[in-house]
Amino acid sequence: MLNYTLAITLSFIVTFSILLLPSDLINSNATIDTRQTNKSMNIINSTFGCEYTDEFDYLHCDPFRSEFEGNTTTYTSTKIMNITREPFYVDGKNGKAIEFIDIYREYIEIPQSNLYNSSEISVSFWVKETDRAKPHPDQQVQERPYAHVISNVNIEANNGWYFDHSYNDQAIRFVVTDTSGGLTISESMPISNNSFTHIAATFDGSLIEVYKNGELFQILNYDGNYSSAHNLPIHIGSASHCNSCNEFSSTVDDISLYNRTISEDEIKQLYLGNENSTATSNGLNPNKGLVGHWSFDNTLDDLSIYKNNAQMFTLLSSMVSTPDDRIFISEKNTGKIKIMKDGILLDKPFAVINDSYVGWEQGLLGLALDPEFKENHFVYLYYTSTNGEGNYPVNKVIRLTEKDNVAINTTVLLDNLPAGIGYHSGGALGFGPDNKLYITVGDATEEEHTQSNSSLLGKILRINKDGTIPSDNPIPNSPIYTLGHRNMFGIAFDNKDNIGIVTENGDELYDEINIIKKGGNYGYPIFQLPNIAPELSNSTLDIKPLRAYLYPQGPTQALYYVGDTYSALKDNFLFGTYTGDIYGIHVDNVSETIDSELRIQLDHYPFEAVNGITQTSDGYVYFGANHIYRLDSASEEEDSEQVLYPMTITRSNNIGIDSIFPERDTSVIIDLRSTPNDSGTNMSQFIKLKMPKSIIDEIGNVTYTAISQNESPQRNIPFSVVDLDSKYSEVTIPIGFHFSNIRIIINSNDSDNCGEEAGSSGTDFSECQILEGEIEQAIDIENSQEENQDSIPDPNPASDTNEVFSDENVQKEENDGEGNDGEGNDGEGNENNNDES
Repeated sequence: MLNYTLAITLSFIVTFSILLLPSDLINSNATIDTRQTNKSMNIINSTFGCEYTDEFDYLHCDPFRSEFEGNTTTYTSTKIMNITREPFYVDGKNGKAIEFIDIYREYIEIPQSNLYNSSEISVSFWVKETDRAKPHPDQQVQERPYAHVISNVNIEANNGWYFDHSYNDQAIRFVVTDTSGGLTISESMPISNNSFTHIAATFDGSLIEVYKNGELFQILNYDGNYSSAHNLPIHIGSASHCNSCNEFSSTVDDISLYNRTISEDEIKQLYLGNENSTATSNGLNPNKGLVGHWSFDNTLDDLSIYKNNAQMFTLLSSMVSTPDDRIFISEKNTGKIKIMKDGILLDKPFAVINDSYVGWEQGLLGLALDPEFKENHFVYLYYTSTNGEGNYPVNKVIRLTEKDNVAINTTVLLDNLPAGIGYHSGGALGFGPDNKLYITVGDATEEEHTQSNSSLLGKILRINKDGTIPSDNPIPNSPIYTLGHRNMFGIAFDNKDNIGIVTENGDELYDEINIIKKGGNYGYPIFQLPNIAPELSNSTLDIKPLRAYLYPQGPTQALYYVGDTYSALKDNFLFGTYTGDIYGIHVDNVSETIDSELRIQLDHYPFEAVNGITQTSDGYVYFGANHIYRLDSASEEEDSEQVLYPMTITRSNNIGIDSIFPERDTSVIIDLRSTPNDSGTNMSQFIKLKMPKSIIDEIGNVTYTAISQNESPQRNIPFSVVDLDSKYSEVTIPIGFHFSNIRIIINSNDSDNCGEEAGSSGTDFSECQILEGEIEQAIDIENSQEENQDSIPDPNPASDTNEVFSDENVQKEENDGEGNDGEGNDGEGNENNNDES
C-alpha cells in the first residue's frame, strides 16, 4: 500500500509539474498533446444545456445532443380577426340561456369598459348546474378544482373580482381581491341541476353581501385595498386573464352588472322578476347604475343603453396557406373548416364535418394541402369522428377537393384510427420531400400500445395521396413509419435538406422535438421513461430528441420557414406552444442537431395559446388559437436575452457525471463518479469544462469533497483557465487520486477561499494548490468510501431484443395521471398539463 501510494504521489507530482510549465510552452504544444492524449486513451465529451426557468431563478442542466445557445426576444403582432361561434342556446330561466361545456374550452368575452372599473360593484345572474351526461364513463368533466363563471380578475389575483364554481361541490363562491394578493371569499352557495338558482353579490369597498334566490346569504367585511382589473375584459365561462383557463361547465342566464351597490329589495325584485307584478314602490330603477345587461335570449347583445355587445370565442386547431395566400382554418369544436382571404373570413365555410366528435383534445385537428394544390386542389383533414363502434369515437383522415372556396368530392383515406376518450389523438398532417403524407397518431392515453406494431397508437404513419401504403414503409403492408410516441401536434419538413421534425408532448416534464427517422423508435414509455431527461436513457434502441424541455411548453403545429420577412427565422423550424410562445430552431443538416434556438415571446394578455401557425408567400407568419394574428417584427437586438447556456465537459473515460448545478456569479457544482480504470492508475484523470463567462466570469478557486462521507472537508484542487473567446472560457482540473464519488465546486472570485492571489486567468494554474500531504489524505478518504459505483439504471433491464418493431406489447409500470395534457401545459397557459387544444 505504501509503494502504491508513493507511486500515485510521484505520478501526480510529475503530471502537475508539466502542467505548471510556462504558458507559452503549454500553448505551443497544446494541440499536439491533446491529439496524443486522444490516441492513447478514450476521452468522453458530454454537453449540457443549462437554462433559467420561468418558475425559478436558477439554472437547470440536462444532457443535450448538441452544443447550442438559446435566446429569447419579443416580437410584436397584429390581431387580424376573431375566431367566434354562435353559443349553445338552451332553455333558460326566462326565455333562452347559454350552456357552457368545459371540454370545448370556449368563453364569452365582454369588452372592457371604464364603466366596469367602479369601486362599487353589483352583479346578478342565474345559473343551473350541468345535467350533461358524460358521453363515456372515462370522459372527464371540468378538470380544474374551480372554474370561473363570471370573471374580471388579473393573473396575479390582486386586481378585480370573480365568481367561481366547484364541480365536486356544485357550488358558487364570490371572490374579491386586494392589491396585496389577499382574497376575500364567500362561503359556497350550492346550486341545483334541476332548476336555476339566482346569485347576486354587492361590494362597496368595505362590505361584501352575497345573495341566493333573493335572500341574504352572507355578509363579509373587506379589509383590503381594492383595485379593478381595468385592462381586462369580462369573461363568462373562463378566467378573464386567460382564454383557456378554469373552464366552466353549466348554464348561465340573464347577467346584469351595476357600478353601484344595489339594495336587498332591488335584489329580491331581480329574483322575483316577472313572477311578481306588484313590485314594491322603492324597487329597482332599471337604468340607475346598470352598465351592462345580457339576457342571452338567442343574442349576445348588451340590452343596456351602453350596447357593449359580447362574443363567444372558440378554438382553431390548425392553419395552412395556399399558394395564392388564402388561409384554411380548422375549428376544433364547430366541425367547420373556414377560409381567410385578404384578412377577411369568408361567410360560407369551406366544409362542415357533420360526424365530428369533440373532446378535450379531439374534434377537427390537422390540416394539410397537397404539394400540387395548384393543379389538384386537394385538402387533407385529420379529425375525430362519432362513427366508431359502440358509440366510441375514432380518428380518420379524409381528402377534400376545393372548388371556388367550397369542398367537393370527399374521400376517406384512413378510417377507424384508435382515438380513446378526450386526450392524445395527435392529428398533425404534413407532406414530406418524398410526396408522401405523414400523420401523427397519439397514444390515446393507452401507452402500452406505443411499442407494438400491431397497434397504430403512438405512431407516425406514412401513406400515399390516395390512402394506399407505400411499398418502402418499414413494415410491409403497414402505414407505420415510426413508433414509441406519446402525443404529437406538429410535423414539418425541410424539403431542401430532407429533414423532418415532429413536436411531441411529454408527461409532467420533457416535451420533445424529434427528428423523423424511418423505422425509428422514440422510446416512449419504456426506453425513455416519463419525466426523466431522455438523454439519460441507456438504451441504444431509441432515438433521442433534438431538444427536450424540462418544463412543458406544449408544442403545437410546426412549419419550416422559408421566407425573408424575419431574417432571424430564415431556414428555421418554427412551432407554436400552448404556453403562448413561438420557438425557432435551426437544425444543422450535416449533424442533424440543433445549432441555435430562439424563443419568441408574444405577450398577449389575456393569455392565449398558439395552436396553429402558417406562412404565406410574402414571408409573413400567421398564428393563433382564439384569434388570428400576424407576426410583425422583432424587438431591438439588444433586447434579446440569452436563456440557454451550453456547457461541454471533456474528461477521461473512467469519470462519469451525475449532475451539474450552476448558480450565476457564485459557483458551478459538478458531481463525479469514478469507474475502474484498465491501466490500474488514475494519474491521467482530468475534467475540462467549457463554461459561459456569463455564469462565472472570474474563477476564485476550485474545491472538492467526498460525497459519500458526512461532513467531509472541502479541499482545494489546482485548475487552469483559458479564455476561448469573449463568451466562453475553458477550465481544466486534474484529478490525481482515486475516488468513488466526489463533488467539484468551481467558485467565482466573489467566493474566494484561497486568498487575494487566487483565481488567476490565462493558462497558469492558480495559487489554490493541493497542500502538502493532501494527496495521501485524499487517498485515505476515497479508500474509506463505499465501493458502490453509481450508474444510471437500465430502464428496460429485461429487454433482450434488438428489433425496432415488436409484435408483442411491452409490459411496463403504470404511471400516475394524465400528465400535462388537456390543461395546465395545457397547459392552460401551462397550468399543469400540456397537450394542445
